[in-house]
Amino acid sequence: MKHWIVKAPQKLHHFLIDQLDMSSRQIKQHLDLGLCKVNDRIETFGTRKLHPKDEVVFKPCEIKLPKFEKTHILFEDDALLVYNKPPYLECSKTHLEKFFKQPVWLVHRLDKETTGVFILAKSKKAQEGLEEQFRERLVEKEYLALVEGAFEKTITVKNRLGVIKKGGIKRGIVKNGSLAITHFIPKKIGETTSLVTCIPVTGKTHQIRVHLSGLKHPVVGDVLYGSKILYPRYLLHCYQMTFEHPTTKERMQITQPTRFAIA
Repeated sequence: MKHWIVKAPQKLHHFLIDQLDMSSRQIKQHLDLGLCKVNDRIETFGTRKLHPKDEVVFKPCEIKLPKFEKTHILFEDDALLVYNKPPYLECSKTHLEKFFKQPVWLVHRLDKETTGVFILAKSKKAQEGLEEQFRERLVEKEYLALVEGAFEKTITVKNRLGVIKKGGIKRGIVKNGSLAITHFIPKKIGETTSLVTCIPVTGKTHQIRVHLSGLKHPVVGDVLYGSKILYPRYLLHCYQMTFEHPTTKERMQITQPTRFAIA
C-alpha cells in the first residue's frame, strides 16, 4: 500500500505517474478498479484535481488477463460448453471464440469481473433452445456475493431498473425501467463483511449489484455501486445453474464453489 500527502496542486493521474513506476494504462486500470483513495474516499477519475495536504492511498496489484484452462471446463458435449469463468473475461462472441478457439454462441452474460458458471452453446440450434429457457425464466440461478456489513435478514427486492444517465453504464431505479426481482439469503455473517446467497428471478444488467447497493450492503470491491473496500475486483460469483439440456432434455445442475472469506 502506497501513501502520500500532496504538496502542490496537480491532477491525480499526473501525480500518480510521478510517484509510481507504472504506465499510464496501468494506472488507469487501477483507478477503474477502485484501488485509489483520496481523503479516504475511493477515486476512479484521473482528472480529479488534488490540493496541498490531500491524502492519497494507492494499492498496487498485478492485473492478470485470463488464459484458457482445460481444468476450468465444467461440462462439454456437442451442444454445450460450461466453463468456470475467470474475472476479466469479456462476454462477446468475437472475444470468446478467440479465447476458446472454437465457434460458440452466447445464451447469457456475466459481468466482466463476475466469476463462476458460464454457459455457452456450440450450435445455433442449442443457442435458441437455451435462450428460450432464460427468456421464460426456466433457468434457476444462484450466486454468491461477499458484501459489506452484517447482512442478517432474508429479503426479496423487487423494483424497476434502468440506466440512470443516458450514455452511462450505471443502473438504478427508474420509473419506466425493466422489472427486476432478487431473493437474498444470508449464508455467513461477519462483523465487516457477509457472504450472501443471491437468487435472481429476472436477469437484468447489474441487477444483483444494484439491489445489494440499495440495501446498503454493496458487493466488496464494487466501486461503481458504493463499495468502500479497496479490492482488485468486485466479489460476485455464479455458484450454480440449473437448466434443461437443449438436445437430450435432461435436467442439469452445474455447480462451482468459491472461497470468499468473511471478516
